[in-house]
Amino acid sequence: MSLPLRTLLVSLLVCLSSFAFAQLTYVHAGQLFDSETATLQSERTIIIDGERIREVRAGFAEAPAGSVLIDLRDHTVLPGFMDMHVHIES
Repeated sequence: MSLPLRTLLVSLLVCLSSFAFAQLTYVHAGQLFDSETATLQSERTIIIDGERIREVRAGFAEAPAGSVLIDLRDHTVLPGFMDMHVHIES
């Protein structure tokens, strides 16, 4: 599966899982970029509750029954990007 398709699927899963039932989503990140310290952190678990990040834990936390697990152990997770260059008159 190509990287753009995989990225799209992961984004869709996160949106659907948090939007539909507001359940917990666990994301296992091989590396996580911390924008506050400008460092890469290895083996992190991002816990998402509904539409909000609840917690970031060191290591790969076990996802409880009924939650969604997204395995990105072979990937680097970055903060969201926004397109701030917009031509409103277009």
